[in-house]
Amino acid sequence: MNKVIFNFHDVVLLITTMLCIFFALLLVVVNSHSSHKLPNYLLAAFLFIHSLIPLNELILWGSVFKLYVRKDAPEFNFIFEFAYYFDGMLLYFYVKSLIFRVFNVSCKDLLHLVPFLIYVIFMILAFYRHPSNIRTDWVRNETFTYSEGHVVMDYCCRLLRASYCLMCLQLIIRYKDILRATRSRIDETNIRWLSLLVIGFLIVTLSESALSFLKIVGAFLGYEFQHSSFNIYEMIGLEGYYFNFLLVVSLIFSSMRYFIYFDQVKPKDIDHVHGKVSSKILSPDVGIKIDTLM
Repeated sequence: MNKVIFNFHDVVLLITTMLCIFFALLLVVVNSHSSHKLPNYLLAAFLFIHSLIPLNELILWGSVFKLYVRKDAPEFNFIFEFAYYFDGMLLYFYVKSLIFRVFNVSCKDLLHLVPFLIYVIFMILAFYRHPSNIRTDWVRNETFTYSEGHVVMDYCCRLLRASYCLMCLQLIIRYKDILRATRSRIDETNIRWLSLLVIGFLIVTLSESALSFLKIVGAFLGYEFQHSSFNIYEMIGLEGYYFNFLLVVSLIFSSMRYFIYFDQVKPKDIDHVHGKVSSKILSPDVGIKIDTLM
């Protein structure tokens, strides 16, 4: 009981995980009385998956805790890594269901699972097909963690998460255009909060992508990750932990304060906007001018 297992940075990761899990459970419990059932379920799924990411970071990089995991349970070293392939997708689905009244998951949405399947195949071929004693040595020596293949996969995963944030911003811009075309008055408070949160997650994912890119460069140049006097990787990672914690708190607050009053749009509103654009392009005056010139 007198051993220190978690430092202050690790506690921030644990708090982030607990906040995500508790609020996800709360959303599921009270969702039967909500008018936004699907968005709430998707937000709960996002928070639950996102809660596994700080745990994965703790297992991989916790200053003392990682040593206990590598010694007593090395098989848990990459067990939560799959969460990186789902939280961006669930955030995108949440934003889409929040702003569009009709949202259905179609067969083409299964394409979102392709990156995860690629990751599973990679891990089987590069890691899990090897004997247990070899895998244990790779985990304890961080050989596989900093291998060229693993850091490249990690970099691609971070870029994938950033791309989902960009797709969310694209949805929000489209939503604002529809509101301007179909509403006489717009309250942009909800839109502003949602945009700021997505931009915040984009900043986190871009910083993580930069960190992963530096790891790729270091891996191919033979950089000594474990024995560095100035570890820029650790500094960037720690900043991401605290920023991510603030984002989770902001997401929980804004989802309770603002997102329950979101003015959702219908497919006919989208058609209305398209009709306006078409009418401008095909106006009679323009047609007469074209005929005159011809």
